[in-house]
Amino acid sequence: FSLRNKSGISVALGELKKLPILSVIEEKLIIREELIDWNDEALQMIGVSATYKCPFSSIESLHTKLMNILHGKTEGREQTIQNIRYNEAIEKEVISFVAEDEETICPISGPWVRSQYKMG
Repeated sequence: FSLRNKSGISVALGELKKLPILSVIEEKLIIREELIDWNDEALQMIGVSATYKCPFSSIESLHTKLMNILHGKTEGREQTIQNIRYNEAIEKEVISFVAEDEETICPISGPWVRSQYKMG
């Protein structure tokens, strides 16, 4: 299975959740899954914008979601780490990972949402 698509990530997360400890890999895959969901939503909006004007509130919402993902502040990750002691090194690793992932997974949608948000 591939860790670049949702089905592969779901399989891997299912296996990782069986472990008695939380791994950094699990945190990274949770964020990757949320980034893929965000990318799908953003690409859908890009498609709609070819025909209709998008309300700024929709662009703003996408931008806010992206910034939260890039800062590691997602609902899925927050639920997973809620009772875990904060570790700055792990936080930096996860944030660095998601920044690299954004370049790979969202080469069109990331820049598009940022530019639309700045123009708004």
